Amino acid sequence: MNRELSCPEVGDPEMKSLSAQWAESLHLGKDLGELVLDKKPQTAREEIETFVACLNLLLKQNAKFELADWRERQYGTHMAQAAIIKVMPPA
Repeated sequence: MNRELSCPEVGDPEMKSLSAQWAESLHLGKDLGELVLDKKPQTAREEIETFVACLNLLLKQNAKFELADWRERQYGTHMAQAAIIKVMPPA
């Protein structure tokens, strides 16, 4: 059985589309990395705030996220922490 494999050529619109998607993904990854490095989260709350900022960058076309509440409760020597993240329609 002889099958011919099809591969888009350099000038092919499909190749340009794939290239644009790849470049967009690289740009998004760079932006996310810079966001985390700039924020330098040191505490659990700062990590959640950074996570929410990443969600807003990743999913900005689908939803908006906000840290709505932060709760702490002591259990003996352990401090339990919980984040409430509000999800809203995109801006």
